[in-house]
Amino acid sequence: MFRSETPADMVQTPTLQEQLMDRPADLLELTRFIVRRLLVELPDEADSLASEAAQWVEQHFGSSYDWPGNIRELEQCVRNVMIRKSYAPPSRVAFQRPDVNARTDLRPTCHANATKFL
Repeated sequence: MFRSETPADMVQTPTLQEQLMDRPADLLELTRFIVRRLLVELPDEADSLASEAAQWVEQHFGSSYDWPGNIRELEQCVRNVMIRKSYAPPSRVAFQRPDVNARTDLRPTCHANATKFL
């Protein structure tokens, strides 16, 4: 009925991974890896498209962009470059949580005719 693992076996060891912004030398190779993974069924075209995508990322962002979304953002960038030939990073405002205390009137709004049913 119980699993054979001891509690020590069930504890996950956290791994520390470097941020993409701390590894600018890996950016081009990661871009090529993402393209090849996306185009696994088109290996002949994958290498040329990987080079184009890597060149686009290097020209438009280089090592100056800090990639706040890390590898997921790079993958989204590569997908957009392959489809649209462009990529606009999301604004930092989009990542901020809204201030729920900013709203002063928390009463629900209702339709004017709704009061006759109360």
